[in-house]
Amino acid sequence: LMLLLCCCCCCCCCCACVCACVRGCGVLCVCVSLFPSLFNTKCHVQNGKALKKREDDYLLWNKLGATLANSNHSKEALQPYYQSLSLKPTYTRARANLGISYLNLEMYEEAATTFLQCLALQPSARHLWMSLHTVFSRMNRDDLLEKSLSYDIELFRSDFQF
Repeated sequence: LMLLLCCCCCCCCCCACVCACVRGCGVLCVCVSLFPSLFNTKCHVQNGKALKKREDDYLLWNKLGATLANSNHSKEALQPYYQSLSLKPTYTRARANLGISYLNLEMYEEAATTFLQCLALQPSARHLWMSLHTVFSRMNRDDLLEKSLSYDIELFRSDFQF
């Protein structure tokens, strides 16, 4: 059994005999952990081809960012996330992915601000609070970490612009 990833929509399939993803997008490629060079090249190319046809598709821009970030190209992933958010500013998945890329790039202020922006849209999203805890921990900011345990974004208005 292999884990496969659709190059167009990034949905996962776990059967090697599947020749198209469940959404009918088309080509699947073997997951990152098995053949990273295949993943990097083929998925990036497929996303690029799809974007030429649908350049105003905020989901596709986010998927390109995720493809880049998942192949250890967090810096290159920023621009597709920005494009996704310029098309749909309330798209929290792209904003959360952007925060993760900032975190991976050790851009902690930007990561914290981005996660707080997400939390302003989805205040009960525990995974976002956990990401924010990670940022504050990496910043060695026990004061902010303590505040975050209250799960109240209003406490951060004086520390961050979001």
